[in-house]
Amino acid sequence: MPIERIGKVRESLTVNSEEFKKAFIRFLKARGHYSVKASSDVEGTFADIILIRKNEKREYWVEIKATAISLNNSEFLRQLAKYFAEYLRRTPENRFKFVLACYKIVDFPYFQEIFDKLNSKLIIDLVNKMVDLSPPEIKSIIEKSSPKEWVVFFEEATVKEADLKGLEIGEAKVKPKAPFRPSIEEADYSAHVVANFGEVSPLNEPDTLFLNIFEMILPLKIYSAKTPFESGQEILKDQRVPFPAFDLTEKRIFTFEQFDKDNPLTDFTMAGTISELELNDFLENEKNTLIVKRIINRWIKRQCRSIGLYMDDRTSAFYYPRKLDVNGVVSASWKPKSKKSTRELTKPMKREGKTYYWIHRAARIFVTNFCKKFYVQIKPRFLFSSDGLEIMEGVEADTKDRFFRKSIYNRNLNQLYDVRFWIRHVFPETENPEMIHLPEFTNDKQKNMLKIGEQLSVDCAYKPNIESETEVEELDMIESNTEQLIKLDIFFEDK
Repeated sequence: MPIERIGKVRESLTVNSEEFKKAFIRFLKARGHYSVKASSDVEGTFADIILIRKNEKREYWVEIKATAISLNNSEFLRQLAKYFAEYLRRTPENRFKFVLACYKIVDFPYFQEIFDKLNSKLIIDLVNKMVDLSPPEIKSIIEKSSPKEWVVFFEEATVKEADLKGLEIGEAKVKPKAPFRPSIEEADYSAHVVANFGEVSPLNEPDTLFLNIFEMILPLKIYSAKTPFESGQEILKDQRVPFPAFDLTEKRIFTFEQFDKDNPLTDFTMAGTISELELNDFLENEKNTLIVKRIINRWIKRQCRSIGLYMDDRTSAFYYPRKLDVNGVVSASWKPKSKKSTRELTKPMKREGKTYYWIHRAARIFVTNFCKKFYVQIKPRFLFSSDGLEIMEGVEADTKDRFFRKSIYNRNLNQLYDVRFWIRHVFPETENPEMIHLPEFTNDKQKNMLKIGEQLSVDCAYKPNIESETEVEELDMIESNTEQLIKLDIFFEDK
C-alpha cells in the first residue's frame, strides 16, 4: 500500500517513545480504527498494539518506532522477519495486516519500491536477507512459503512516517477534539460513598453506608532484580509466554512472584542482583507506592481484556461493545443476593423500532491507597455510542449521562449493585463476594496469595437515602421501550 508521510517537522529525533505511541493510536482511531484489542504493555503481545476495525474480521498488527527506520538495519530486519513469520503461521483469512509507524524513513525511494511499487525482485532479495538474519525456526517458516505470499504481505502492509505535530493536526482534521467537560461520575463518587443497602434503620440508629472500595490483602514480600532493559515493553515484546504482573523502574524489575525457573521474568534479570524485600519496609519509601499500584493496575487491565472488555481512552472506563448479531445486546448473569439475575450491559435505545443510540454500562476499575493500605476502587458510569461500537465524546456524551441518571439509575441502591456486579464480574474466581482471590499474581498460591477483601462500610447518622426496596431484576434492566423513555425524548429527534 502507499506510504503516508504525516507532517513535515523532522529536525530532531528526540521523541518520547510512549508519547509517540499514544499520539499514533489517537490518529489511527480518528481515521476509522475502532479500538485497541491488545497491547504489548498489558497483554505482552509481540506487536506494540493490535487494532480491530469496524466491519472487518482481520486484525491490524502495529509496530511503532519513535526513531529512524532503515531496511538495511539488521536489527529491524530481524524484527520484520518475526512479524512475517507470525503472518505466515496463520491461515490466509486470519492473517493480520502489518502497519509500521516511524518517525523517519531512511532511504525513502527503497521503501517505495518495496511497500508502494511492490518491486517483486527487491521484495525477494529483502526477504532472503531477512531469512539469513533469522534463527532456524523463523527461517523454516519463511522458506516454506511462496514468493507470491511475500508480495501479498507487503501489498497489504501500511507504512506511516509521522511526527507528533503532524499526528495531532491529522487527528484534529478527521475528528476534532471535544471541549473538556467534567463527567458526572467525578461528582457522584468523589467521596467514595455509593449507597446504603437493605432496610432503612430506625431514626435513632445509624445507617450503614457501603463504599465503592474493596480492601486488598497483599503478599508479605516483593521481589526485585536488576535488568539491562530500559522498559517493560522491551521485555514483553520478545516473549509469548504470560508474564506475572511486574513493574520496571530504574532498570529494576519488581514483582510479587519469586524469581525462579517457573518465572519467565528470571531470564531478564542480571545474576546476583535478586533481592527479597518485606513489603511493609518497601512501602516506607513513598515513591514505592506507585510501583505497587502499577503492578496491580496492569494485572487488572489484563484481567478486564481477557473477558472481552474494552477501555474507553477518554474516561478510562471498561465496557462491552455490542455483539455482532441481530440485536447486539450484551448481558451477564450474576448473583446479587441468594438468586441469580441477568444484567443488561449494552443495549440499543429504540423508539418505534428505530435505534437512536446505544447505552453501555461501564466502570473504571483501578487501585487506590489510603494510609499505606491498598484498595480496588470501582466507579460505575454510563457510556454512549451511535452504533454500539464508537463511544461518543464531549458535550453530547456528558449531557446524555447527566440526563439518563435522573431515572432509577441515580438511586443509591442501584449504585451499590453496580459496584458489586463489576467486582464479581471481573473477578469471578470465587462465589464469595467478600473474599476474591487473584492467584495469578504468584505461583505459591498458599503462602503468597494476593486477595481482595471485604467491601468497606461506615456507620452514618445522617439519613439521606430513605427509599423503598426495588427488585434487583428491575435495576438490572436498562430502560428501553418503556414509559421511562418519555424523559429521553430530547435525544430522539431526527437529525
